[in-house]
Amino acid sequence: MQSHMADTPPSHPSIALFKEGEFVHYIARFQMEGQDVETVAADLRTLIDAHCE
Repeated sequence: MQSHMADTPPSHPSIALFKEGEFVHYIARFQMEGQDVETVAADLRTLIDAHCE
């Protein structure tokens, strides 16, 4: 997967969003740390709503 996201540093865990095979967004571990699961889920829902129909 890292070869598809050349400008992003490796991170575990992380979330990558692809649309039609193209990389569109990345959430690294440091962006999720300290967040509760509901906040991470809401952020992911916002991304999906913005990039997917």
